[in-house]
Amino acid sequence: MTPIADMVEQMLAQAVPGELIVLAIRTVEMRDAASRDAQRDGVTRSNNPAAVRARKYRQNLKQNQANAEANDAAPGRDASRDAQRDGAATRHNNLTSLSITSEEASKKKEIKKEGIARARGTRVSPDWKPTDADREFTLKRGVDPDELLPEFLDFWMAVPGLRGIKLDWSATWRNRVRQIQTFKKGKPNGVLAAQDRLNAKLAEFERPDVLTEVRGGPGAPDVRLLPAR
Repeated sequence: MTPIADMVEQMLAQAVPGELIVLAIRTVEMRDAASRDAQRDGVTRSNNPAAVRARKYRQNLKQNQANAEANDAAPGRDASRDAQRDGAATRHNNLTSLSITSEEASKKKEIKKEGIARARGTRVSPDWKPTDADREFTLKRGVDPDELLPEFLDFWMAVPGLRGIKLDWSATWRNRVRQIQTFKKGKPNGVLAAQDRLNAKLAEFERPDVLTEVRGGPGAPDVRLLPAR
């Protein structure tokens, strides 16, 4: 193999870009051409100042052309690297956007579920307690919140079906406080009093022992709709 072929093989093995390989080959060719020119011109011609200047001019001209070609190839390599970096950045940004979009959709879904749950209402929890504002509201109206709370929970936990579902239990608590305040002032509201009596009867009717009697199980007494007084 020739020296140029050996050089090309080594550069390919080292994954040198093709533009640099071409530049190296042209440089070697220029060097060999200059050497041949010097041998052909001979010692006399080589000592001729005009010939020396001409050779240097040709060599400089070829070197400038080679440098210009290398500079033209360099932006292409830089542009390729820039495109690769831009592509990687774009893919990263797309993945980040997808992740953010997925998180936002999940948060919106949870908020929607919470909104639906609030719109439908809930049953009172056994450990429900009035807020500090509710307690202050109660005390200002002459009602002891600690005494009212057990009665309030027992009543509403016993109310069946949709009647026992409320959107705002604090508002329900305040309404009950207002009813008690009205009774304490000696101005009972006939409608509210009747409602309380009806609610109490319905709650009593929902007791398990009463339901067993109504269904007439084995050995049960006569069926009745309300418990005996």
